[in-house]
Amino acid sequence: MKTLVVTFVLSEECTLITPWTLPRQQAYARRIGADHMVRGIARPDLELFWQRLTATELFAVYDRILILDADTLVRGDCPDLFEVVPPDLLGMANEAHSCGEGGDNGRRQAMIDYYRDHELPWEGWSGNYYNVGVMVTGRCHVPVLEIPDNLWRGREMLEQDLVNARIHAGAVPVYNLGWQYNRMPALVNLPGTPADPREAYIIHYAGGSPFEARVPVMSADDAAWKGLGL
Repeated sequence: MKTLVVTFVLSEECTLITPWTLPRQQAYARRIGADHMVRGIARPDLELFWQRLTATELFAVYDRILILDADTLVRGDCPDLFEVVPPDLLGMANEAHSCGEGGDNGRRQAMIDYYRDHELPWEGWSGNYYNVGVMVTGRCHVPVLEIPDNLWRGREMLEQDLVNARIHAGAVPVYNLGWQYNRMPALVNLPGTPADPREAYIIHYAGGSPFEARVPVMSADDAAWKGLGL
């Protein structure tokens, strides 16, 4: 079984945070016996949000791939996600109910649009919606992740809507990573999520704030973990 941890650094702005994130991701890969790769823009003909899905090209070499966003900080004692997630399941964190009373933030409509545009009978939305910032994948998941010839567009998170619509339409089995392996600010509203993100194995600093604004928080979290030997 050949495994890979891959992260995507797609802009100059990302380099503001990679001094914290990449060493931890590399150390994690070494500890679990996986290769590590930093991938840039692999398809210059495509917009940035599609680049993550070019990871499917790497299945020519690897059996399973953990895809991490560049803004993910991995704790030193994080379990081997290739052991946590069964090989036939797609490992992702369900963020479906993170919007509170504000509704589903257009997620349901994105599913409806996908079914309509692909001439599929609408079966209703399961309510599940998964974040693509941390994904445990295998070769069996290429149909879910591959970039389509017809670049279907959901809302602003285009590849995320696509992946979720394919999961829903294909009844793809998913292992919910939860806040423990993808602690995003949005998940603070989910029951059982601790207020302190450092309790998670992977902190994902996703959100609308610029990268320079994330650096002080990321640096503090990194220092706190190091102070605990993590």
